[in-house]
Amino acid sequence: MESLFSLSVQPARKNLFRDDEGRLVFLNYVVRCPCISLFLAIMIALAVSIIPLAAFSENPFTDDQAQYVLNDVRSIKYDTLRLASEAVSADRSKVMVEVEKTPLKTQSESVGIFYWIYEAKTDQGIFTRDAMMDIHKAETEIMKDPRYKDYCLRSYGNATMYEQTECARPLSATLIFFAEEWDSALVKSVTDRLKQPGLAELYKKLAPCLEFYSNCETARKGVSVADYAEAQKLSDDITGIMKWWNGKNTEVAGDAKEIAQFCALLRQFPTRLPYIDFYFDGGFTSENPISMYSRSLYQWGGPLKGYTLVDGEQKDKQDQELKKWIVDNHLNEINKAASSSYSNHVNLFYFMSALIFDVFTRILAADAMNALMSLLMVFFYVWYMTGSGFLAMIGMIEIILSLPTAWFFVRFIFQIKYFGGLNMLCIFIVCAIGADDIFVFMDAYNQSKVKGKHVNKDLATRMSWVYRKSGLSMFLTSATTCAAFLCCLSSPIAGTQSFGIFAALVILADYLYVMSIFCTAVVVYHDYFEKPPLCRLAGCCGCCVKDCSRIRPRSTELALQNSHEDGRESEAEDKITVFFSTTFSNFILDYRSRIGIAIVLIGWLIPALIYTTKLKPTTRTEQFLKDSHPLQRSLSILADQFPTSSQDRGLDVFYVWGLEDLSRKGVNQLLDDKFLGEATFNSSWKFSPACQQKIFEVCLHIYSSQDLNELIKLKDDATLSHRCFLSEWKEAVDKESWGNSQGWVDTEQVDKKMQQFLSMSTRQSTSNQLMLDYYNELGADQIGFDGRQLRFIAISVEAKHLDQWSNPSESFTRSYYDQFSRLGDEFNKIAEAECGEVTMTDMDKRFILMNNQKIYRTSAIQGAGIGIAIAFGVLLLATRSLLISFFSSLSILATMLSVIGLTTMMGWELGTIEAILFSILAGFSVDYVVHLAHSYATCCGTREERLRKAFTEMGSPVFSGMVTSVMASIPLFQCQVVFFSVFGTFLCFTILFSWIFANFGFM
Repeated sequence: MESLFSLSVQPARKNLFRDDEGRLVFLNYVVRCPCISLFLAIMIALAVSIIPLAAFSENPFTDDQAQYVLNDVRSIKYDTLRLASEAVSADRSKVMVEVEKTPLKTQSESVGIFYWIYEAKTDQGIFTRDAMMDIHKAETEIMKDPRYKDYCLRSYGNATMYEQTECARPLSATLIFFAEEWDSALVKSVTDRLKQPGLAELYKKLAPCLEFYSNCETARKGVSVADYAEAQKLSDDITGIMKWWNGKNTEVAGDAKEIAQFCALLRQFPTRLPYIDFYFDGGFTSENPISMYSRSLYQWGGPLKGYTLVDGEQKDKQDQELKKWIVDNHLNEINKAASSSYSNHVNLFYFMSALIFDVFTRILAADAMNALMSLLMVFFYVWYMTGSGFLAMIGMIEIILSLPTAWFFVRFIFQIKYFGGLNMLCIFIVCAIGADDIFVFMDAYNQSKVKGKHVNKDLATRMSWVYRKSGLSMFLTSATTCAAFLCCLSSPIAGTQSFGIFAALVILADYLYVMSIFCTAVVVYHDYFEKPPLCRLAGCCGCCVKDCSRIRPRSTELALQNSHEDGRESEAEDKITVFFSTTFSNFILDYRSRIGIAIVLIGWLIPALIYTTKLKPTTRTEQFLKDSHPLQRSLSILADQFPTSSQDRGLDVFYVWGLEDLSRKGVNQLLDDKFLGEATFNSSWKFSPACQQKIFEVCLHIYSSQDLNELIKLKDDATLSHRCFLSEWKEAVDKESWGNSQGWVDTEQVDKKMQQFLSMSTRQSTSNQLMLDYYNELGADQIGFDGRQLRFIAISVEAKHLDQWSNPSESFTRSYYDQFSRLGDEFNKIAEAECGEVTMTDMDKRFILMNNQKIYRTSAIQGAGIGIAIAFGVLLLATRSLLISFFSSLSILATMLSVIGLTTMMGWELGTIEAILFSILAGFSVDYVVHLAHSYATCCGTREERLRKAFTEMGSPVFSGMVTSVMASIPLFQCQVVFFSVFGTFLCFTILFSWIFANFGFM
């Protein structure tokens, strides 16, 4: 059997693509005018890449807010309420005369936060005297500034004048430990009584009645007068202790352990919990009154003096003013307190909303430098391996140009508008694969020198041989990789689909540019830069010769002169090629080596397979930054160490009446990322008196329920946190005499009265908010009034264990999602007959992200399986050997198992990032085995000769490609953004295992 490539140089019939001597017509022109050809090739590339991108006035990246499965019930419910709220808001702004917003009281609204987070350095915990003194010192650094009062959140209460107010107390354990007074005898008496199980249970039962006069009739049933009096005395004593918790002392008020023990006992009582639960971690109990973590929270107030509102242009100006005051006066001291040397007892971290953008900007800038370092390492290694700075520069240019070229085809040819942030990974993908293509092409070019007179009779013939040999090999790997990335189309999430399409087109563009721009550059290199073979670093002027203008004879002429008269091929000169064709091949061909290799690889695959089966969905909040970064450390402590307290804003869950599920008809996120459907209102829905009564009953059910304490957060008054406008609507109806005989507004009058109601001030806010603003500020309208008609209504409850910021595991979120769904079923039993079926959703997409985690997990498995199947099909077509294709697929599968198994051993869990990377794992695993498999299949001779020939042809470029990819991944290890550091680890492991199994396992 004769090699396909040896056949390709034989004389052939002249046609459009080749002349009568078998040379490619395209290369005849390139050889004749190399510089002009290179210039034209680059200009064409610029015309379809940089120029359209520069002329594109919009941001090419899509807002990834719609990263979800369109037809999932959770995304449908979410968009149903979101689009309905946007629709009524737009209509309302057209119809209603815009009421000038009522000026807010100065510094009455919270416009920013400053967190101190504390971590104990000793087993004694945070609440020791020494640790608390260090904490107090750090916290008072800002508060002692005379201008602090100009930026703090003001506590108005019953005050009407700004001058009558004081700064709201920060949420800090120093309020307790630095109490103005501390009666140790009284504390000991109360502590002893709280340790009595009977009295503690009695107090817990009666506390809502004793302190808030709530449910007294129910609570007092079966309680004797003496027991009630004893509970009353206990309640009064506790209140007498807590009234001094104002932080006005300059020293720890009493024994720190005694204070901690007292607080631990109070945590069991819901009415007292809101005053203490913010400061203590989840492990702090009466049995273990030691807290290893604590936190404090300062709130900045707005509008500042000279402003009237906290939104629009005024917001931006106030944010800058606050930021300037902090940076100019306090940031240095804050950073000193956050240093490890500040305290011997406690580590301090901080998180400040006013500075968060600057922090992230610095992080991204540092990570961008790591990414640049990755590109530079690729550039210099390509320079080293090709021996030419010129070729390395052209190679990097064509690699980088492949990105905007792929974007041009995505955006203008295929009209795909969805372009997510995940696509940024393609810069590293194309660096690895693009460098591999360069090495394959250059290796073919270098091999051509020893292929005899029939290849080296002139440059056009030589380059035609190089073009055919490297082109087919790169085409197979590029096609396989493209197909593997297109497996992402099986995902129902548009961002993953967009990444798959873009990555495939980037690989295709890189292949086309290697075969055009880089090929032409090699001809220029041959004519103007290539040095005699004695030069170790060809292209380095002055290292071997004094005249660096043009060298004669050229390398092709030298190759022709050195060719054997009988046409035999010469020996390879490249040391790496010689190593793979001799030493390495001999090692692989030795049966004892093969037995050892089999034992090692199988011995590794067994534990890898076991750990692959142990991969499980993430059970913790997914991180943005590495654990080592102080900001991420503080965020992780906040998310993992503290239970959700009454001061933490929980997730708002909405229950809506008056809407129908929107239709996704005509929706295609890839082609139109803005259109997700249209709001669908229930045309038959009316806010009738009967419906008003039933929704009011729903609100009463929430207010009075004793069974929802573990689902819905408690407010300071021990009632469940919810927003229901029906209570204020009822008050307005009674006060303004709008009601009918049943005490509710007639259906025909609802729209008119609702317009009046929305212009009233709410009693739920101390800052003069209107009903319209207060009930529509949580991300969606709760009063869906479009200016003419009430289209829908909603109530909301605040989740106790879910919040707006963290992204917990699927199983954790689903347990509460199911409970909120069952609560919706209870509401349907009350109100469905009069108001229709309720729609339950949240506006922070936590329920959508819960489902996404499941989708990512299933798509990772599905994408990996499809990728292997595609690789098998392409290999079968290329090699026409079922056996070679089968063993190649086994090599890819072994790589995938090794990567997943090793990362699982390292403690990785299947989060969003990992699931996406595992789904495209096949695309990274195919290159090396495809190169070797195709080379082996197209070589002639015995099995040993074909193996040696395959290593001679592909050993060096495959090795160089591996080294380049690993080098490119190393700088990513230092990135603080988890996505990039995880990708760097993933890329390094995938490339290493792919090379190992291709060279040792497959061969």
